[in-house]
Amino acid sequence: MKKLCNNFILFMMLMSLQAQTINIKEKLNELSRLGLQHKFIDETIIELSDTITGWKTIKTIKETNTEAICNWAQSKGIPVIDFDPALIDTNKWSGWYDYWTYTRVTNWFGGIPTKVGDFDNNGFPEVYGFFGYVGDTENRVYEVYPDGSSAQRYIFNPHPGGSTFITDVDSNGLEEIVFLRGQNSYFFEQTDTNTLPTNPKFTFLKYDALGAYLSREKIANMDGDSLLDFVHRGSDTSLTQVYNFYVSEYNPLLNNFEKKWFFAPDDDFYDGIDVEIMMGTVRWNTS
Repeated sequence: MKKLCNNFILFMMLMSLQAQTINIKEKLNELSRLGLQHKFIDETIIELSDTITGWKTIKTIKETNTEAICNWAQSKGIPVIDFDPALIDTNKWSGWYDYWTYTRVTNWFGGIPTKVGDFDNNGFPEVYGFFGYVGDTENRVYEVYPDGSSAQRYIFNPHPGGSTFITDVDSNGLEEIVFLRGQNSYFFEQTDTNTLPTNPKFTFLKYDALGAYLSREKIANMDGDSLLDFVHRGSDTSLTQVYNFYVSEYNPLLNNFEKKWFFAPDDDFYDGIDVEIMMGTVRWNTS
């Protein structure tokens, strides 16, 4: 089982899985070594999942030709732009970024960047994320220095998942780091303004019975009442037996979030939701 497991490798393997049907068995074996489960829905549709994070996606291993793509776009009223990549001038982006350094932690699931912050105010940022083998991971904190080196500062045990937010839910001046794993979000708080956020504050259960799905989320003040709101995917089987799109609000008396409103999208959203909050309005994309 490989120690190097990041979003780039997973993306490339999925793309390779889709493009090279003759090597499907080999690619699936490689994904299994990375800790991912798979099952065939039919001859051309495969479901990939990770029981640790709740991440799940459905992919096709059937190649789609250009004509089929254009016909589908036309039926949806989507414009198709035909261009030659060789004619695109990329010189204006030259030199924007150069490789500098790396740390040994990552979120390793797609679409959610690893969180970085200088919680202890010593001038050196810390990176919060997974470390080690898939299926046997730890959560570690590495601090990064100006010369590109890094050092381990802390190990969360047991590990609470991938880092998703840096926030201050109760506005007490102490920041929290939020982790996502399975059905829960885990909130860890500073003990004072010059310490790492290692003190467990609370655990928010987003899925009460149905299996968790990896999904992008947002924390913001939606209604101007000084209480932060949490926009997330979840389930509450006392209300409905399907997955829903929720807005939950922090309750100081409970020291936790509680679900306030939900909406059941018409679309299947296997890969969860991508949300954007603008002026108190929630916009979401499903896939």
